[in-house]
Amino acid sequence: MEYDLCKITLSGQERNFKKTRIPGEYEIYFENCFSKINLCEFLADYKSSIEATTMWGSSGEKITDTFIVNELVESPNFPESKGFKTYSITWSSSTAIDYGYMILKLTNMA
Repeated sequence: MEYDLCKITLSGQERNFKKTRIPGEYEIYFENCFSKINLCEFLADYKSSIEATTMWGSSGEKITDTFIVNELVESPNFPESKGFKTYSITWSSSTAIDYGYMILKLTNMA
């Protein structure tokens, strides 16, 4: 089964994102930077820790953050019966730790 990123929230804020040309890779946008994550390893074997490469707009500096998938949770707004999977996540960067949710949707579901 294949899933696409449907929604991601961190610290209570929904983050904009876009799929890149690389399978499973997404750019996630923040106020002063953007991060790239590739969900292929997670989706292939449910590896819980994923590296995220973050690029800062003002300096062009690249750093590696850690994106941790904590657990599958139930969401009344995004039920598994409709092809969704909701995970609690932790995003750990050099400056902060943020908590949130990642919602994936089965790609062949309407």
